This record gives sequence, structure tokens and C-alpha cells, in this order.
Amino acid sequence: MRNTPTPAWPESRQSPPAKDSLPIAPQRKIPAPPKEPEDTPAEQNWPEDVEVQKKNSGCWTTILFLIFLTIVSYLILSFLNLVPHWRTIPSKLFPQAHKIEEGPSNPTKKTNPFPTPPTPTPISVTPPSNPAPRVAEPTPDPFEENSIANSPRASLKHFLAAKTLDARQSFMTRGSRSADELRQSILSGPFPESHPPQVESKLTLADSQNTESYYTISFRTPLAKEVNSLTVKVVTSASNSTPKVDTSFFLDLLQAPVTKLNENLSPEPLTFQTIIESSAYCFDDIPNSDSMARLIFFRNMNAEANPLSTAYLAQNSPLFQKLKKHNTPGTRIPGTVTVKWNLTLNPSKPFLEVVGIQSPRLE
Repeated sequence: MRNTPTPAWPESRQSPPAKDSLPIAPQRKIPAPPKEPEDTPAEQNWPEDVEVQKKNSGCWTTILFLIFLTIVSYLILSFLNLVPHWRTIPSKLFPQAHKIEEGPSNPTKKTNPFPTPPTPTPISVTPPSNPAPRVAEPTPDPFEENSIANSPRASLKHFLAAKTLDARQSFMTRGSRSADELRQSILSGPFPESHPPQVESKLTLADSQNTESYYTISFRTPLAKEVNSLTVKVVTSASNSTPKVDTSFFLDLLQAPVTKLNENLSPEPLTFQTIIESSAYCFDDIPNSDSMARLIFFRNMNAEANPLSTAYLAQNSPLFQKLKKHNTPGTRIPGTVTVKWNLTLNPSKPFLEVVGIQSPRLE
């Protein structure tokens, strides 16, 4: 038989016998470190903190309840109209601030029940050696005043109020018409009642000797057929202290002789006084209308006045260039015009042509 070797067991490490070992010193117990605050459970609260939280929660509840009660009370009182408007609340709550905004009130002065009479001031009888010069009062414009005897408006007032030609002649200029023509005209009788004169313009002529004042008179009843208003010229001359109404201007505007010329194609020229309005454009059915300008004639300067007639002249003519230079188109001015029928350009389409114009506005 084959002898198998017996495995050798490892030697066990045995501690040396107790009696041969050194004595071991006793170990001290190290106390465990105190737990950090984070180790303290969250549920742990001090008694004082609990009481403070209870008080705070109770205060907020009370405040919210009071606010709610105030709002409800205000709504109820507002519904019953027992509370003032919201704008007056600050003045009710803070009356002192309201007084400051208004400003300090003047303190009332105590009156003396027994006032002392004032000391009489001695009157000086001797005039001062160097009296102050008195400022001259401005002289009213006679163009606007009724109270001045020798004013244009006063003369116009007497002219309109006169009942006969004899009473009216002292306030009229001497025109080109004869005495018989004047007696057969409307100047020989009374005029209908009129409204106060409307001032139009005042012109001083180039010679500075005469002044022309223009008024528009509106009558309550027609002065003549289709004549409800008329522009009147009053002339003030340096040689005559009494202003006078221009007789020829008055009768030309009243009678409007250009209207009779519209009915009669006479080759003779006609000169008359009128109110003129110019226009640089022409759309009428006349020869060479695209190069023509127009003059429109009126009885007065009112914008609502109906035109009496229309005459034409070339846009490049010296007459229209002078008129355009001194007067704005569309503006009405007084003037003397000479017109005649033009039958040569197109006999089938005759038209009134302007051959002369004069006006104080063009000088």
C-alpha cells in the first residue's frame, strides 16, 4: 500500500499565554459629541414660540375682520346716502389740511366801538408852482362817431332822415345831373326806415384833400324795385367842413344804368360808378374766353348781393394788370367804369368790353 502523506495543518496562531502577556491599561469612555441643531427633530418647539405664533395669527384675523367690517359698513351707508362723496372725505378727516390748501383766511379785525375821528387835512389854497401837464384826451374818430356834428356818419344820418330834396341838398354833393333830374328822382321824397349803417372802408385820396368814407345801408323795406341795400359814399373835403353824400355815386348804384345797356346793343360807350369785383378766370361763352378776365358789378359790398352785370377784358391788358397789382381778385372796390359792346370779334357772340376803369384803390 502506498502511504499517502498526511496533510500538514497550518499552525494556528495562538496568543501567548495570559501570564506571559503585558497588562493592558483600562480605556476611558469618550463622551459622544453633542448633536448639532440640525439633528434636533423639527417637531421640537419651545413653548414661547408657540405662544407668539398663536398671538400673531389672532392679530391678523382680527385686522382682516375689521377691514371687512369697515368695507361692509361703508357700502351700507353709501347705499342709504348717509356718507358724503368720496372727494369730501379727506377734508372731513383732515380739516386742518383743507384749510391750508385754501390759504390762510384774513383774520377779523376788532372794531373799536368808539372810533377816533380822523384829523382834518388842511386845504392848500396856493396853487403849485409847477403843475403837472394834463394829458390830452384822444379825439374820437369822426368816421365812427354819431355825436360829432361834422362827421361823415352824422351827415349820412341827416341825408337818410330828410323828407324833401331841399332838406337833403345841404348834405349832397353837386353831381352831373340837373335840378329837374334830381326832383324826378328818389331824392325828392322820404326814404324808408333803415338799419344802422355798416362801415365798409375809409380812403384818403392821393391829393390828401378829400377823404371818402363808405357805408352800406340796409333798408327795412325796398328803397326801389329790387333795391334792399346800397353802398353810399360820403366825401369829406378840406374846403368844406360838412361831409356830403356823393350824389352821382348814390344814383348810379341805385339806378344801375348798366342793366339798361344789357337790353340795348348800343355801340356807344357807357361810363358809370359801381362796386367792382375782378376775376382772372373766364368760363363764359364769349370769344377767346381762355384769355379773358371778368369784372362783375354790384350795388353794395355785401357778399350776398346779386350781380348787376359782367364785362370782360384781356388778361394781359394794362387795365387788368393794374387792377391785379393794386387789388386782390375777389375783393370788391368802388370805382368808375367805362364799357361798350364788342361786336367785332364774333358778331354772333357780342359781349361787354371794359375800355376804362378808375378807382381810388388803384392810385
